[in-house]
Amino acid sequence: MKIDLRKAYDTINWDFIRLLMLALGFLKEFVDKVMKCVTTTRLIIAINMKCCYFFKVGRCLRQEDPISPLLFILVMDYPSRIIRLLISNSRFSFHPLYKKVNLAHLCFINDLLMFYR
Repeated sequence: MKIDLRKAYDTINWDFIRLLMLALGFLKEFVDKVMKCVTTTRLIIAINMKCCYFFKVGRCLRQEDPISPLLFILVMDYPSRIIRLLISNSRFSFHPLYKKVNLAHLCFINDLLMFYR
């Protein structure tokens, strides 16, 4: 099964990122600094090299931001943990071709591939 994550950067909720980082044991001070970097961003529209419009970014990760890939990896670790939990509770059956190597899923920037039966 292929799950398309094309718009994932545009739909990640900042509150979820904060709670996830705290649940993973990141220090509150570090989480606060990361969240300040992510949530206080403003975009500028310039016309003829003059700044014309400023607007605040909604809930999303900016693909050109150096910290965005790291945050996206943290977010995508969440479904991976759920899949591992399902496997340990025998609620997930591996695809026969991938059972020997215990490969249940692969995550790419655009897609989540799941190998199950």
